[in-house]
Order: sequence, then C-alpha cells, then structure tokens
Amino acid sequence: MSSEESTKKAIGNALKGNQSTNFEFITRAKDGREVILPVNTSTRRDIGGKITGVLAVGQDVTGLVGYRNGLEKKVVERTLKLKEALKKEKKLSELKSGFVSTVSHESRMPLSTINFIIGAIKKYGTKMEPSEIQEKQKIRLSI
Repeated sequence: MSSEESTKKAIGNALKGNQSTNFEFITRAKDGREVILPVNTSTRRDIGGKITGVLAVGQDVTGLVGYRNGLEKKVVERTLKLKEALKKEKKLSELKSGFVSTVSHESRMPLSTINFIIGAIKKYGTKMEPSEIQEKQKIRLSI
C-alpha cells in the first residue's frame, strides 16, 4: 500500500469514527527525501455528534528511527562479542580447573609417600637399624 493510500485509509477511518494512534507511514518531504511519520488522527464532531472533520498530527521521526536502528545494530554486535568473550572465559576456567586438578594429583602422590616414610620412621624408628633409617631418609623427588 502506498503512503498516499495509507493516508487516505487513516483519514477515511477517522471520518468513520475510528481514530488511529501512531499510524506510521513513509512519505516524501518537500525536498524529496523520504521521511517516516507516525500520525495520530482524531475525529472532530459538532454539538450533535456528527463528524465534521479530522485532525491529524504527525511528526518526522526519520532521524530517530535511523538512530534506533543504529543502536539496535550495536546491541547485536556487542551481544555477539560478549558471547564470544564468555566462551573464552569458560574455556579458560576449564583449563585452569584442569591444571589445578592435575597439579593437585601430581603433588599428592609424592607428599603421601613422604608422609608415609616419616610416619614409619616415627613409629618404628626405635626398632630399625640406623642404616634402614638412613635409607628411608634419602627421599628423592623426580621433577
């Protein structure tokens, strides 16, 4: 439907008593550029209630619509960037967790061995030969 047809329809509806709010259409300004107009129509009646005319008020919102569309585009772009950053952060967190788990496991085994040997020396040290104690005290960690 052309903007002229849209305008006629809105005014025709208003003349029938059906008012419109923010009826938006695209038209041309005097300088030839396209403009977006939201129009509100209001029926005018005489004392007897008979429709005598229509009051239509519109405002050029072309700049605002362009600005809104630009903002919406930025929101989409930034949302994508945030999603990518979130994926990277999640992967980094998983790597960190895996590293901590590996280090914890790898350090637990030598420490358990050291703790066992110390406990054995404390518990059975009096029953061991000095050479056995010296052998147990030679704890070597391979890195």
